[in-house]
Amino acid sequence: MIAGEQQKLAEEKERLEQQIKKLKAQSMSLVTFGEKEIVGWVLRAPVDDKLKLHSEVIAALYSRQRRGRK
Repeated sequence: MIAGEQQKLAEEKERLEQQIKKLKAQSMSLVTFGEKEIVGWVLRAPVDDKLKLHSEVIAALYSRQRRGRK
Protein backbone atom coordinates (compact mmCIF):
# COMPACT_ATOMS: atom_id res chain seq x y z
CA MET A 1 0.00 0.00 0.00
CA ILE A 2 2.79 2.44 0.87
CA ALA A 3 4.61 1.60 -2.38
CA GLY A 4 1.48 2.47 -4.37
CA GLU A 5 1.15 5.80 -2.59
CA GLN A 6 4.82 6.56 -3.20
CA GLN A 7 4.34 5.78 -6.89
CA LYS A 8 1.35 8.13 -7.07
CA LEU A 9 3.33 10.87 -5.34
CA ALA A 10 6.25 10.37 -7.73
CA GLU A 11 3.90 10.62 -10.72
CA GLU A 12 2.27 13.75 -9.33
CA LYS A 13 5.68 15.29 -8.68
CA GLU A 14 6.73 14.58 -12.28
CA ARG A 15 3.48 16.08 -13.60
CA LEU A 16 3.96 19.23 -11.53
CA GLU A 17 7.59 19.56 -12.64
CA GLN A 18 6.47 19.37 -16.28
CA GLN A 19 3.85 22.06 -15.65
CA ILE A 20 6.49 24.28 -14.04
CA LYS A 21 8.75 23.88 -17.09
CA LYS A 22 5.88 24.81 -19.42
CA LEU A 23 5.00 27.89 -17.34
CA LYS A 24 8.63 29.04 -17.28
CA ALA A 25 8.85 28.69 -21.06
CA GLN A 26 5.61 30.63 -21.50
CA SER A 27 6.75 33.42 -19.21
CA MET A 28 10.07 33.72 -21.06
CA SER A 29 8.27 33.97 -24.40
CA LEU A 30 6.08 36.73 -22.95
CA VAL A 31 9.16 38.60 -21.71
CA THR A 32 10.77 38.32 -25.15
CA PHE A 33 7.56 39.52 -26.81
CA GLY A 34 7.40 42.48 -24.41
CA GLU A 35 11.00 43.44 -25.13
CA LYS A 36 10.35 43.36 -28.88
CA GLU A 37 7.28 45.56 -28.43
CA ILE A 38 9.28 48.08 -26.39
CA VAL A 39 12.07 48.19 -28.97
CA GLY A 40 9.54 48.66 -31.78
CA TRP A 41 7.86 51.48 -29.89
CA VAL A 42 11.21 53.18 -29.25
CA LEU A 43 12.09 52.97 -32.94
CA ARG A 44 8.79 54.64 -33.87
CA ALA A 45 9.16 57.41 -31.28
CA PRO A 46 10.01 60.99 -32.32
CA VAL A 47 13.73 61.69 -32.60
CA ASP A 48 13.80 63.92 -29.50
CA ASP A 49 12.36 61.15 -27.36
CA LYS A 50 14.50 58.35 -28.77
CA LEU A 51 17.65 59.14 -26.81
CA LYS A 52 15.80 59.30 -23.51
CA LEU A 53 13.79 56.15 -24.27
CA HIS A 54 16.84 54.32 -25.53
CA SER A 55 18.76 54.98 -22.32
CA GLU A 56 15.75 53.98 -20.18
CA VAL A 57 15.29 50.71 -22.07
CA ILE A 58 18.98 49.87 -21.78
CA ALA A 59 18.88 50.60 -18.04
CA ALA A 60 15.79 48.43 -17.58
CA LEU A 61 17.24 45.52 -19.55
CA TYR A 62 20.55 45.79 -17.70
CA SER A 63 18.72 45.82 -14.37
CA ARG A 64 16.71 42.75 -15.34
CA GLN A 65 19.84 40.95 -16.49
CA ARG A 66 21.63 41.68 -13.21
CA ARG A 67 18.66 40.40 -11.18
CA GLY A 68 18.76 37.17 -13.18
CA ARG A 69 22.40 36.56 -12.25
CA LYS A 70 21.79 36.68 -8.50
